Amino acid sequence: LTSSNPSWLFSIDTLNASTAQLAIEAGFAMVNDVSGGRRDPAMFPLLARHPTVGLVLMYCKNASGRADRMPPSSLADDVLNRVQGFFDEQLEKAASAGVRRSQLILDPGMGAFISVNPADSVRVLHGLPLLKARYGLPLYIGASRKGFLKALTTVDDGPKG
Repeated sequence: LTSSNPSWLFSIDTLNASTAQLAIEAGFAMVNDVSGGRRDPAMFPLLARHPTVGLVLMYCKNASGRADRMPPSSLADDVLNRVQGFFDEQLEKAASAGVRRSQLILDPGMGAFISVNPADSVRVLHGLPLLKARYGLPLYIGASRKGFLKALTTVDDGPKG
């Protein structure tokens, strides 16, 4: 697809450097590491060797993926502090591995990646200007299949199937 559609940009969501390597070799322009660089220690060195490939660092409450079985945060500012602490740590690790700042995009995660409490996702959305000011990097918000939005509305989207 990438060779026959050179103006299209492809991205892959993965937490495995070996999968990211295959995607890069196939011409993908961006890797969305859904563990934020915590799951595979080879991810940051891989991206450092490919300075033209973008890297989305996605926040997730735990390195294994979804956080929907973990307790919701109890303080209004806790979730945003947690996201900022995560980005502080992972940006340092990425820089130490040689990933260029120009490659980086931050995804604060949404829905089950943050907590079971829909209000936590809303707190993060309200905190986007803070994240932008603090890091000066592009922000990426994945809005697909976000159950927290349904929990905040009274709209019935019908049966799933």
